[in-house]
Amino acid sequence: MTQLNDFPNEILLHIFPHMPLKSLIAAYGVSKLWRHLAPLAEIIPPRRGLLDLYFNIMESPIFERTRPWLLDNLRPFNREAYIEALLAQHDYLPDDFRIWILEWPAKAVIAC
Repeated sequence: MTQLNDFPNEILLHIFPHMPLKSLIAAYGVSKLWRHLAPLAEIIPPRRGLLDLYFNIMESPIFERTRPWLLDNLRPFNREAYIEALLAQHDYLPDDFRIWILEWPAKAVIAC
């Protein structure tokens, strides 16, 4: 049976740009190869920026201190409904903002 790590690196590099942020984050934990290849993939700039921001936040001591409070106060948020409500009020919504709203992990927020 063929495994993903058996594919040539070039094919893996073509897979990463199609992954949403959550999948890219998970890809870093798959193997050393994937952790090495993911930063080399041509991921769209807004998603690349979010990926970099995610890892910066995870390394922040502030995140660790605020995480218990955040998890206790996390509430459901219908992201698609929020986007639809914004579009009902405005003709245009920047793609970067849409990606941030739809893909940012809820449990990766820093509490204020």
